[in-house]
Amino acid sequence: MDLSAYSGPRFAFGGTPLDPEDAKVVIFGVPLASTVSYKSGTQFGPNAIREASLHIEQYNPQKQKELWEHIKYADFGDVVVPRSDMARALNRIESITREIVGNKKIPFMLGGEHTITAGAVRAFPDDTVLVWFDAHSDLREQLDEDTVCHATAAKRSLDHLKLENLIQIGVRSMSVEEDERVRRERIKVFSSDDVKKDDDIVARFLGDATKSRNVYISLDIDVLDSKLVPGTGTPEPGGLEYNEVIKLLNAIKGKVVGMDLVEAARDSERLTETVAAKLAYEMLFLV
Repeated sequence: MDLSAYSGPRFAFGGTPLDPEDAKVVIFGVPLASTVSYKSGTQFGPNAIREASLHIEQYNPQKQKELWEHIKYADFGDVVVPRSDMARALNRIESITREIVGNKKIPFMLGGEHTITAGAVRAFPDDTVLVWFDAHSDLREQLDEDTVCHATAAKRSLDHLKLENLIQIGVRSMSVEEDERVRRERIKVFSSDDVKKDDDIVARFLGDATKSRNVYISLDIDVLDSKLVPGTGTPEPGGLEYNEVIKLLNAIKGKVVGMDLVEAARDSERLTETVAAKLAYEMLFLV
């Protein structure tokens, strides 16, 4: 008995009825916020984004195309991970990502705190280019003796990926330790000021650096200015505007093999989750 005709949209991203077996992109949530050090709520990010996605058009007027005409995607729900053991949580995220990649599909993870990216990227070859949109560099070795947390997410990702393949966009907050590491190891970081000064230079660099390469995109919602995303865990003023982020996403010329969108949480005006859902639709058009 099929009663689907009598029900409303599924509580899945975009209300998609597709089974993951029939999709090119497989969406899953990781509602984890174990190491968040400021505002709480990112554990509710995946469902907040899903809810907001049901109220946003999937037609892209710039591309003059409906998303379903471009790519088939499915959301199979949230992955259950241990909240008190980050090492085990990252192992589980790696396993589900490998399962998706092994079936020749593209994983799209909704967070949750940014630490989860360090688990997902392990499922890809070490020469994968990691494009990291974030207000923070997340390159600490540890924070308060914690070596696996949201402040070390990029550093833990580099435990697997090659250093030269990390590109950070929109950074405007880092520690002395992180600044010294960026300079010493010549990590490619474009601050929000760099983007605002000349986003064409940044776009050209992204295009050249990702051309003919496999690319994983990690987008922390706090890369945007805090007025646009007040619900994120660690908001920072002086961030990028929505259209600046869209321009840089579209500058990526390589093959997108995986993505995540993290650190979104609900706010009283439902602005943060709405912006996140809209960004997620734009990211799906990159595949």
